[in-house]
Amino acid sequence: MAKFQVILQYDACETIEVEADDAEQARELAADKAKAHLCYHCSQSLDLGDVFGEIVIDENGREVTS
Repeated sequence: MAKFQVILQYDACETIEVEADDAEQARELAADKAKAHLCYHCSQSLDLGDVFGEIVIDENGREVTS
């Protein structure tokens, strides 16, 4: 029987609350505060990639686009 390696791709989210004057500043502040990482055991089988999307939500729970 043949052996295969299968790469499963997962999404992960990190929510960071910041105080900012506008959505763009909120994005910048959140990027500076981001600290996504994997523990030693998880890093043996998982790789953490770069941020590929952002959703900004204001204090009223509305999604903000810029």
